[in-house]
Amino acid sequence: MNFIAEVGRAILDMMLDSSLYMLIGFTLAGILAWIAPRGSVARFMGGRGMLSSLRSAMVGAPLPLCSCSVVPATVALRD
Repeated sequence: MNFIAEVGRAILDMMLDSSLYMLIGFTLAGILAWIAPRGSVARFMGGRGMLSSLRSAMVGAPLPLCSCSVVPATVALRD
C-alpha cells in the first residue's frame, strides 16, 4: 500500500511541476492559432522546394512530437 501511495504522490508532483508549462504552451498555441490563419501557415511551409523543406524542418524541430503523432500533425497542417 505504501508503494501505491508513493507512486500517486510522484504522479501528483510531476503534474504540479509541469502544469505551469502546460498552461503557457496552451496559451501560446491559442494565441498563434488566433493570429496566424491557416492559409499563411500553408503558404509559409508549402511548396516543393528545398527552401520550404528547410523552413518546415526548422519549425517542426522543437515540436515535442513522438513518432506516432508526426503523421496526424502533418495531415492537420496540410489541410
